[in-house]
Amino acid sequence: MRVHGRLLLVFFLTAAMPSTNLQAQAASKPSASSINAKATVITASKLPHQLVYPGDLFYPDALAKKGAQGEVILEIRLSKEGRASAARVIASSKSVELDKQALSLVNTGNYKLPDNGLKYFEGLYSLNIIFIRDSVLTINSKTCADLNTDVAYFRSVRPGENTKSLGAFELVAGIFTVQLMKNQGSAGTLKFVKSIADIEGDTISACAKKPRALFIKTYVDAAKKHGIRF
Repeated sequence: MRVHGRLLLVFFLTAAMPSTNLQAQAASKPSASSINAKATVITASKLPHQLVYPGDLFYPDALAKKGAQGEVILEIRLSKEGRASAARVIASSKSVELDKQALSLVNTGNYKLPDNGLKYFEGLYSLNIIFIRDSVLTINSKTCADLNTDVAYFRSVRPGENTKSLGAFELVAGIFTVQLMKNQGSAGTLKFVKSIADIEGDTISACAKKPRALFIKTYVDAAKKHGIRF
């Protein structure tokens, strides 16, 4: 989740799912000899990502408003009836609360296997559950105050890490990358990509000074200072 991976995921997840699922199917299918074995445990590859947005049963608004967001990777077990249960957290979101919510999502039976016509076999799988605070439907109304909350949370759980992996930045970078590819081609897109770190830094500084401003406008204004026009 990495050159703006999660953000590009929002746009390309649908296209990417089939190949991911095919890999899981191929990796998890038992051999002829194992079909007859008792209590066969099959180690499989990843299941498609599960995206969770604020307001969902397992991502309460109160938790999201604290800025809590991130990705949890679980190891889950599928029974031969296709029921899933979480065995353990493989990679933490850096939030105890989000990790617990991810486990609850699976262990309470609310997680459903993708309805894609592919068959998943009994065994172990890894599942990425991504708690996303922003979406293409909400990003235009996001305020700088909201970004300030994101930044404060991010720095508290990932001190010293580059904020390019902050959800809101990944989302807008993905949106504008697609737009630039369409309207300005590879040259305009490359110029933007090279300026992203500076644009994000300027946006953080500007939002700290003007929390009432809209995040997206602040980001666009910062981009203009670096010769980027969307």
